[in-house]
Amino acid sequence: MPETVTIERETKTGFLKDICAYFRDFLDTDFKRQAAPKRSITLKDPARNLTGVDASKYPDLVNEVWPILRRPIGDNSAFSLAVPRGRYRGRLKTGLKELIDKHAQSLGEEDLNTIADRGSVTARELKAEFANDPDRYSETVTASIKGDMVRTIVAPLVVKLEGALAERGRLARLRD
Repeated sequence: MPETVTIERETKTGFLKDICAYFRDFLDTDFKRQAAPKRSITLKDPARNLTGVDASKYPDLVNEVWPILRRPIGDNSAFSLAVPRGRYRGRLKTGLKELIDKHAQSLGEEDLNTIADRGSVTARELKAEFANDPDRYSETVTASIKGDMVRTIVAPLVVKLEGALAERGRLARLRD
């Protein structure tokens, strides 16, 4: 019987020593002011190169990825998801969409008629020159019309969008 009492005392004192050691460590470390660990998830490296994509912008992609991630790993720890170009599309921010809509509404019929007239004139002028090369004729006329569209429609829109996107970029840098 005395052996049992001795073992119980040693067990109790060992347990009490462990508790005291825990609280001693707590007092030694937790009352000191410590900086929070600098861990975070970023989508850009220090050189500001894109290293990830915010999947929340693509709800259809998120809906496909989560079921794959929920599957048990088992013996095969590898999984794959094919992401074909153009399948998952993000949504434009409301402000940008409104800006584009306003620009489209501001285009006058006169501007569009000017582009069409220039395209007709170019087509007539180049018809004789490229009579034996219809593919090159088509490419040249199309390029001319595209150039007019870029100058008349796209360039003014890009100037407006640059302002809006620069503001968003500035705000994003402030958050980083």
